[in-house]
Amino acid sequence: MTYSKQTQRRLVTGLALSLTVGLWAGSTAAPSFGEAASPTALAQANSTFSDIGGHLYQAEILRAASLGFIAGPGDGTFLPNNTVTREQAVSIILSATGVTDDQLVGIPNPFQDVPANRWSASKIAYAARNNIVAGRGPGVFDPTATVTRAELMAMLKNVADTTFSGRTVGTPTAFSDTSGHWASDTIAYLSSYCGVATPLNERGTGFAPNVGATRAFTAAAIVRLYDCGGVPASGTPTQANTTPPPSTTPPVVSTYQSFSLAPGFSPTPVTGGGISGGGSPVPSACGFGGDINLAGAPDHILTVTQPFNYLRINVTSDADVSLVMQNVQTGVLTCVDDSGGTLLPQFASALATGTYHLWVGDFAPNTGFPYDIAITELSPGAAANSAATSAFAQELLTAHNRYRTAVGAANLTWSSALATTAQQWADQLATNGGSLNHSDRSQRNGAGENLAAGGPPDAYSLTDLVNLWGAEQRYFISGLPFPAVSITGNWADVGHYTQMIWRNTTEVGCGVAIGGGQEILVCHYNPPGNVTGQQP
Repeated sequence: MTYSKQTQRRLVTGLALSLTVGLWAGSTAAPSFGEAASPTALAQANSTFSDIGGHLYQAEILRAASLGFIAGPGDGTFLPNNTVTREQAVSIILSATGVTDDQLVGIPNPFQDVPANRWSASKIAYAARNNIVAGRGPGVFDPTATVTRAELMAMLKNVADTTFSGRTVGTPTAFSDTSGHWASDTIAYLSSYCGVATPLNERGTGFAPNVGATRAFTAAAIVRLYDCGGVPASGTPTQANTTPPPSTTPPVVSTYQSFSLAPGFSPTPVTGGGISGGGSPVPSACGFGGDINLAGAPDHILTVTQPFNYLRINVTSDADVSLVMQNVQTGVLTCVDDSGGTLLPQFASALATGTYHLWVGDFAPNTGFPYDIAITELSPGAAANSAATSAFAQELLTAHNRYRTAVGAANLTWSSALATTAQQWADQLATNGGSLNHSDRSQRNGAGENLAAGGPPDAYSLTDLVNLWGAEQRYFISGLPFPAVSITGNWADVGHYTQMIWRNTTEVGCGVAIGGGQEILVCHYNPPGNVTGQQP
């Protein structure tokens, strides 16, 4: 049923973003660190990287490179803001601990996803045997996945625990975002251990344990642990690492997450995160400046398997960031900078089937910033509104149930699933200019549907819109089976009202959107009402 009147109330609310990655198991033990390289080696490293000038971790990057712990891709750059994979982290740590090729021979590999011919296989096997690293599940190492800052700390603590004895530590840093995290104690310990664990980008109080570790931070953390070394646990002096650096560097993988989506995945948003920026300018066609990682792998890959009538992509960060999206098939760019009066980008529109590459840029050269990304089918405010405890849900339940109480029908309960399908149709109607048409029954899984719309903005409440349906009560005939329920002879004159009071209906969920200068309210009901031959 549909109804329209000049009434409207605007609802806008934020969307909370999160990214959680866990570690399956942990253990301790590691060989000792090698000693520092000469000033000549440091000067040689200083001349090799063109993209770290002024970087927060410039000095530590140069020191790590001069010690042979980490190298660039061979083109004169270091790519400081690219993230490190789990296998790369193992390789870097073994270089720092002075492990030779002879030590890597003949160790069984416990991980089924690391084939014997993979470049990192023997290193991962050695690290697992010596309890430097654990898998992400039984037989699973996930070598190409980005290593999180928490996972990196776990690896380094395993090294620290068995390499050095009697190490004096300071007062742990009280991070604001590690309480309850699986690596909380490890991060706290390493924060007191020569500052190996420090806030993200060395500012604020957040450690960002689930954000990918950048090459710059990885170099800095390992150098700090190395310089904090002292005397090995055995009491013997450390030996210099005589193994030359490899002639090639493992490939840098900079895609943080890939998503494959089809309509119906909400209400829970798909989330991810990463580090913004890169070594390439934002394409001039975008109309704004800044840098992205256009020369490397995209930050995210989005595969749309069925077209979306509405999809929203939000990027949040403490910095001024942008979003660049390219349709791989057509090459068409979609560029978003500031949205909604903020410095944060938001894409909100229909999206066709295809594969899309996503980059998050920023406006600070040679500096990356952590960001979160969330993809949802719900318009702003709808994610919070879908919860039964939300003010939105409570207002609509109260508005419905007072009509049901008057006829002795049981109160309706709120359904987040119905709210999701209702919101999707409200968004579609808004996109189409606000005209009121019912959705196909299959789109709402057979649920009943009431529609109402009105404007101008902020004139009336949601209860006022529901009361438009309730006003049909004056035409209602009780005690007769549907459709003989209206004194006008036309059941459509009371159809909204009868759906609200239908005794067999137990659940309701609603969504709201703004389009065509009016607010559109859609409510879905389960089981559906207005069934021929039954009484309301």
